[in-house]
Amino acid sequence: MLSVSTGFLSARLGGTRVRRAYVDTSGAWVEVPLADYRTTASRGDQVVSRYSGTVTLAPGVADLIDEHRTRVQVRSGFLVGGVEELCPVGTLVVDDVDESHRGDLTLTGYSDELLVERAAFRAPYVVDAGSAILAIQALLAPVTSSVTVRATRDAQVPFSVFEGSRWAAVRQVAQAADVEVYVGPDGLWYIDDTPTDGLPILTISGKVAHRVRRTRRGVSNVVVVVGDRAGIDTAPPRGEATDDNIYSSTYVGGLFGTAVEVVNNPLMTTDDMCRKAAQTMLRSRIGRARQVTVESVPCDFLEPGDRIGVEVDGAVETHTIDTVPHSWAGAQVLETRETRSA
Repeated sequence: MLSVSTGFLSARLGGTRVRRAYVDTSGAWVEVPLADYRTTASRGDQVVSRYSGTVTLAPGVADLIDEHRTRVQVRSGFLVGGVEELCPVGTLVVDDVDESHRGDLTLTGYSDELLVERAAFRAPYVVDAGSAILAIQALLAPVTSSVTVRATRDAQVPFSVFEGSRWAAVRQVAQAADVEVYVGPDGLWYIDDTPTDGLPILTISGKVAHRVRRTRRGVSNVVVVVGDRAGIDTAPPRGEATDDNIYSSTYVGGLFGTAVEVVNNPLMTTDDMCRKAAQTMLRSRIGRARQVTVESVPCDFLEPGDRIGVEVDGAVETHTIDTVPHSWAGAQVLETRETRSA
């Protein structure tokens, strides 16, 4: 959850909404007239870019936009005590520019993770044994030299050689240290601890509707992580996590049955590293998929991975957010997984 004031939270219930757009082509943000926007924030193992979407700008700014080097940022918020309080809802590298006959521009873009994905290795890339955090920073160097380290943990990774996808290498090193690497809505890079289960940061009540998507696809209730074999006669490190919560819809001893996912990561060198990685992955697999429609003013301060309470028919359900959409107008449809702790 992005940091906002109590006045901002109160303004959600009937305050004046404000939206701004800015473009950056030379290291300085310049405000431009905003006509519309739709951005989406997602989180998961295979997410290449955390933020994506389109931003439409009013006529008259075509000369500021270059699809090879422009970034666009949208901020949304409210008047709080007569002063604008805004939070970013996405910073995108512009990939496509569509100019209409009227002169308005629709920009399509993605956050900077996609640049790392595109900067694939031209030749085998060597990571020396040592700190996972330092290895991640070195892997990101072709795209950024500025990374904010929020993580309170690190791990020692072995000498490794990577080929092909640079972003896959980043994810693999991060998994070994039980951290995550992403670009925030402000366009800045972060290395952070992977989130753990906790109390909901916010309870959404009022006009809330459910659309439940029932599926077994992508749902595992046992995750096994296997690391690198230290020697020919040595068993590789191993760790697993199991959904053993009897109140969970995917409880391994319940009607769901057993669905095992096995993940191999040669950077894992201890059983403890494997176990922590398995626990992290399991948290993103279990639970009942739902789409929660918030019919009041959208919660632009929410981020993927946030844990929220949702009041439905007088009861409060606990949900973990997978996807947060942001738009100029209309209801906000959060994609979540309902999880139960009791």
